[in-house]
Amino acid sequence: MLNEKRIEATPLIVLVAVNLIYLFLVIVNSVEGIYGLWIAAVFLAFLPLILRDKKYMIAVIVFLIPLEISKRYIPFFQSVEVSDGFNSVFDLARLFMLYSFIVWFLTELRSFVPLVKHRISYVLMIFIAYYFLSALFISPDTAKGLTETLRYTIYFLFFTMTVQFIRKPEDFILILKILIVVAVILSLEGIAEYVFDYRPWIDKGRRASATFLDPNIFARFLDIVLVALLILRLKKIHVFKPYLMDIVMLFCGITLFLTVSRQGLAILFATIFFISFFFENKHRNAILMGLLFLALISLPLITQLLETREQGLELYDLGTRKGLLLGGALMLLSNPVLGVGAGGFQAVMISRFLDFLPWGIHSATLSHTHVVTVLAELGIVGFIILCVFLFYVYKQFRSNYKTDDHLLKTLSLIVLSGIVIVFIGSQAEGRFFAEPLLWLFIGMNMALARITGNDR
Repeated sequence: MLNEKRIEATPLIVLVAVNLIYLFLVIVNSVEGIYGLWIAAVFLAFLPLILRDKKYMIAVIVFLIPLEISKRYIPFFQSVEVSDGFNSVFDLARLFMLYSFIVWFLTELRSFVPLVKHRISYVLMIFIAYYFLSALFISPDTAKGLTETLRYTIYFLFFTMTVQFIRKPEDFILILKILIVVAVILSLEGIAEYVFDYRPWIDKGRRASATFLDPNIFARFLDIVLVALLILRLKKIHVFKPYLMDIVMLFCGITLFLTVSRQGLAILFATIFFISFFFENKHRNAILMGLLFLALISLPLITQLLETREQGLELYDLGTRKGLLLGGALMLLSNPVLGVGAGGFQAVMISRFLDFLPWGIHSATLSHTHVVTVLAELGIVGFIILCVFLFYVYKQFRSNYKTDDHLLKTLSLIVLSGIVIVFIGSQAEGRFFAEPLLWLFIGMNMALARITGNDR
């Protein structure tokens, strides 16, 4: 795996510097030694991959993205205290994104290109800049707004690396394989969690969540893998042996039910319905009939699983979501153009509209609908930026999809399906630009544009 001919001194110096920084932080009691050593060990373990081929940077990051739980064990840049630990600004994936960008910068100073010249890149930069200014000058919760700005900036670096390091169809297949392998591992963990009622990381009731902080986000990840596998099978492209792909779909499907995520199933059905229109009539009819059959058997099954799920205040209550929607609408009306400020939804909800929530302060106070969040926090200006971004993303997909290459056409559809799943899911869970897989798929969409010759 290690290509000794391409080893340079600079990345090794960077690695030593990183360890020295951790050592200093340990000495001044800013971090606990075990965590610093753990993170440094992760960097060291993957260093040969980074030196050999930079596409492995993206592969490693994709492997780390599902390890959301790691943010509770990274002791620096803590932002939110919770009952059983902390939520750090960083998790392993974001740390590795930043680390990989620094290594790339130091090893390729002469050819380093930090910005891909493309309309999507420009729109994302405008969004991040606007978000930063909104957090700095308007938001009632500046700290939270700046924290989110840092998150988006790191994701933008990841997006830039994805565009430039994914250069061949084989690179796309590698990323898909990583997603599938991770899905299998986490599916087995999720099934074990549910069957043995064992919760090693977090307690969200009797639901499979694996290494995700929320079972609904785990369900979204499984949706992405399931739809990708379905498209590959229907297009007769085999990244693994066909029977292995079918087994993976079975395991992921079972685990999706065990997340007891109603929105996870709804997103899956909606996305399959959407992609069916990109197939010929014969396949489309088969997909729609299969979708109808799946929906009929899913409804009684998910209802039964809900009976065994530990019930919280909001299991069957829609009052909280209605209250959040009403609060968001009133925030928009209070400042239609600029909104209440980036990251300010929760602070304003608690201070001004808490009476709209049926359980008061015990209710969820974060917006669960991304469009409402954008309108409330960033106003009409932010909403226009979001719409322009979505327009250019879909326009780029349409250009990519015109290719005559069967594999590239299929990859384009898989990338679009991932973006669609994240967007639909963000209307129920409120996580769109905060979802790292979104930035992966946007980067892959633009990388495909370069391969197909439709980069514009």
